Amino acid sequence: MGGAGKTTLAQYVYNDERVKNHFGLRMWISLSHNLDIMEHTKEMIECVSRKECPNLRNLSVLQNKLTDALPESEEVLLVLDDVWYDTKVGEEQWDNLLAPFATFQGRCKILFTSRLENFPGALLPVIHIQLRDLAPDNFLSLFRYYDFLGLENIDTQLKNHLSGIGDRITKKLTKSPLAAKVVGNQLRKQPHIRFWKATLENVNLKNLMDVLLWSYQHLDVQLQQCFWFCSLFPKGAEHTANHLAKYWIALDFIQTTDDNRNVEDIGFEYFHMMVAHSIFQPVNQSYIMHDLFHDLAENLSSEDCFRLINAERDVPTTIRHVFLTVNNENLKENLSRICNLSDLRTLILNIKYSMDDASEIFSIISTNFKYLRVLKLHLRGYKVLPRTIGDMRNLRYLNIRRSSIKELPDSVTQLYHMQFLFLPASVKTLPTKLSNLIKLRDIKIYDSNHVALNSLPPVPYLGKLTSLQRLYEFHVRNEEGYELRQLGSLGELSGTLKIVNLENLIHKDEAAQARLNGKTRLKKLKLVWSKPAENGSELEVIEALQPPPNLEALTIKGYMGSTYPTWLLKGSFIENINSLVLNNCNALTTLPRNFNQSHYCLDLGLENLGSLRELPTLPESLTTIRIIRCPCLIFKCENEVQLNGNQGMVDERSWISSIMQINEISAKSTNYMKDALAYEFKSFEKTISVENCFSEQLKIAENNMGGKALELSENVLRAWCQCHQQKMHYMFSHSTGRSTFKLPSMLQILTLGYCCISDGALSECLRGMTTLEELYLMGIMTITTLPPAQVLESLQHLRVLETQDCWCLRSLGGLRSLPNLLKFQVQGSWCLEMESDYTQLPPTLQFFTVENCILPPAILNGDLPCLQHVEIENCLVSASLSLGQLFSLKSLKLVNCPDLCHIQGLKSHPSMDYLHLVRLPQLVVESVMESWQGSRELYISSSIMLNELLSSEKFVPPQTLGMAFCQEEAITFENSYHFRSIKKLVLLKCKTKNLPTLSDFSNLEIIEIWDCTEISELPELPASVQEILIRGCPGLSERCQPNGPDWHKIRCIQSWKIR
Repeated sequence: MGGAGKTTLAQYVYNDERVKNHFGLRMWISLSHNLDIMEHTKEMIECVSRKECPNLRNLSVLQNKLTDALPESEEVLLVLDDVWYDTKVGEEQWDNLLAPFATFQGRCKILFTSRLENFPGALLPVIHIQLRDLAPDNFLSLFRYYDFLGLENIDTQLKNHLSGIGDRITKKLTKSPLAAKVVGNQLRKQPHIRFWKATLENVNLKNLMDVLLWSYQHLDVQLQQCFWFCSLFPKGAEHTANHLAKYWIALDFIQTTDDNRNVEDIGFEYFHMMVAHSIFQPVNQSYIMHDLFHDLAENLSSEDCFRLINAERDVPTTIRHVFLTVNNENLKENLSRICNLSDLRTLILNIKYSMDDASEIFSIISTNFKYLRVLKLHLRGYKVLPRTIGDMRNLRYLNIRRSSIKELPDSVTQLYHMQFLFLPASVKTLPTKLSNLIKLRDIKIYDSNHVALNSLPPVPYLGKLTSLQRLYEFHVRNEEGYELRQLGSLGELSGTLKIVNLENLIHKDEAAQARLNGKTRLKKLKLVWSKPAENGSELEVIEALQPPPNLEALTIKGYMGSTYPTWLLKGSFIENINSLVLNNCNALTTLPRNFNQSHYCLDLGLENLGSLRELPTLPESLTTIRIIRCPCLIFKCENEVQLNGNQGMVDERSWISSIMQINEISAKSTNYMKDALAYEFKSFEKTISVENCFSEQLKIAENNMGGKALELSENVLRAWCQCHQQKMHYMFSHSTGRSTFKLPSMLQILTLGYCCISDGALSECLRGMTTLEELYLMGIMTITTLPPAQVLESLQHLRVLETQDCWCLRSLGGLRSLPNLLKFQVQGSWCLEMESDYTQLPPTLQFFTVENCILPPAILNGDLPCLQHVEIENCLVSASLSLGQLFSLKSLKLVNCPDLCHIQGLKSHPSMDYLHLVRLPQLVVESVMESWQGSRELYISSSIMLNELLSSEKFVPPQTLGMAFCQEEAITFENSYHFRSIKKLVLLKCKTKNLPTLSDFSNLEIIEIWDCTEISELPELPASVQEILIRGCPGLSERCQPNGPDWHKIRCIQSWKIR
């Protein structure tokens, strides 16, 4: 039965927290009545990978890709919404759709909804839950809930009268939840006796489709148009208010005479009215149209909207809106069917596979559809937009973001009615006369994952685009057409606006011409100076850049003034703001004096404030605080004031020895150390030199600066130790600094980086912070231990704790007392004293990462029943590493541990999905093969190790094989039948010049080559390869271009990305 609440009930199950916690992967697939196995398999792949599926034509390859992507050890929930079993299609289609789940042996649960009672065999046996009509009492209760929702304050006598009429109406309605909601919502909008009586007397409410038609008839005329237009899209298509509203605006379905509301506002309002009427239902992060309302919309729009998906159907001549999905082979034939639609207004053309030349398609479209307003094309692989696009003068909406077009022809600037323009990231420049499109409301460029980029290529005279709704980033230039005054006429800008290069403003009058105060639709404003202004005009300029009073978020970056603008100090402005970020404002010494009056502020970011010396009392409303690189900000406890600073010192000899050992094994670690040291020496100048204590050690650091890079030597490290000692003495022997650092009681995320806080102050500020969920400590050289157990045990909601470059950290304190910690990461703490049995880790831990540290052999031997992911990189470890009893382990990544010879305990982890053994030169392969039972993904860095693995009888080949950081000039693979099982081959940052033959990889489907600059050419590839990606390999990329020496090796591959 339609409208019984099947989808709604399935959504409650899908979103239940218990279900989320039980299933490692959940997928929701809305099915089409004409089962499209290829498209639904792609949807499943995208659900798992969270990115667009490659453009593949072969179902077997798609199914293998889905099988590879599915987790081997986690349970999977697959929801199939609106199963429609057509016996004419047969069982084979359903068997093919569900084939990738056949090997899950009970780990995959399928929940499906259907209006029918006849199900395909692939879904049997089923536990059949039939949703019938609601009992009269339950239906009446539900109906009363909806028809009086929000009417609690109406006159009691009127409410009683209406209630009596409503009770009588329910007796005429079908007893489905949808009927109660639809009729109840309409009655609630008009609480008048006359309307309710008219509804009671309406004889056409006895079946559900009549109820839906009655609801439609009571919609506003403009909203009715918007409703039936949605039938153009297939059932189960996902929508958002943003993208549907743009269609409606381009088609003139929305008009307004209200100066305070634009058409976008009304479009959003229309969409949410449809949601309130149950026309749209939330799924994942978007909405789908209720299938019964979709049926109604199709009936109402049968003479206006037409959808053709790989089928032969006659097209009525009255059609004005067409949705066409076709294969490349029958594209021209299907286009010819609609060529006689002279009044066509909308064409959404989805061509399934890549095509190099679409000029003939554009010729057909521009010749036959002169009145077209909306054109959306999926043309993967197509690179040239013909000049004839300029002939489509009535076009208002052009979406070609799913193409490879590199530039727009100048003729685009003749599309004077254009309102919405959406382009792919391959477009690097825009026509200089784009500002001729004075009706343009939105222009966006999307990356390959269909995420809108923040910045556009430069366009002069943007001030002509007076209808523009969004402009994320504007760069001020000392050139005509790029002045800040261009923003002055853009009064409808909304969302986020970032103004960059404000140092190019000479006078406050130029800033005032931007008229920011009048842009009342702006929500977020970012003001950025890229360098200090030469004339020191920052204060005058920022005074003139007064934002609108209802601004929600403000970021100021690079401001060199020592005074805040007066508008920021006004109570009305600061009270309403919910986010304040100050970055690289090196002359500011404190926050705005009235900041504690900001009762709605949730986010505070203080970054790179070199002179900030104090904080006022912070608003209790804050949930996120970031304090990063504020060297003069000092926090300590009262009882620490008289300490001499020895508690923060390190043993100079052992510390230098440790850091030099880490330096020897990792260039990456060396770069981190150099950056941190350079910043540290600069921060010393801000602190210990405050009282003219400029140390001789700082001169040593200066003398060791090689160009811009600091040379890492024992002299420099010793200089740091001496400066650090002076800093600690200064910190504890002077009255400078706050004695307390009180955090807001609702705080959820705290980041402290490169500032001065003592052990005691850290403990005091964290004490009792029951709402804290994430804690990040970076580059804090003044702490030697994490807080004790009596402090950390109160952090009941802390899930994530990360420490990075806390060089003097010696103890993890009461870490094990954290009751619900899931993720712990420690990096660059070479003084850390780790207990041999490592009982410091809490038993709830799931993710553990350690980098640039010195580790004991039994680091993972504790009671860690939940630990799933372990990553150890650039660490000094003993010859043997024991995995203990980590029965939940799914991923083990060991990278650049030069002394490691043996790994013990791999046999206890049959469910491991990922094993990375990279840059382990001493590792004895036999120690791995004695107990390893295989993994889905294996990364190594030596073909010698690989060949040793291949020679073992116990070797279980992975689905993905990766070679990372291989230093061998030539990789050699010994012939092995094991290669037949490998479906994906990855090469990452290898120094290899020659690749081996891949003839034994007979089932290889995907090849990825990343940052392998020495590779000279591709070998011949197996015919099974369907996808190849090459990034950061300039020589190889050039060879693989069309007409290049290696082009013939990849030209038949269905999906290739070369950059």
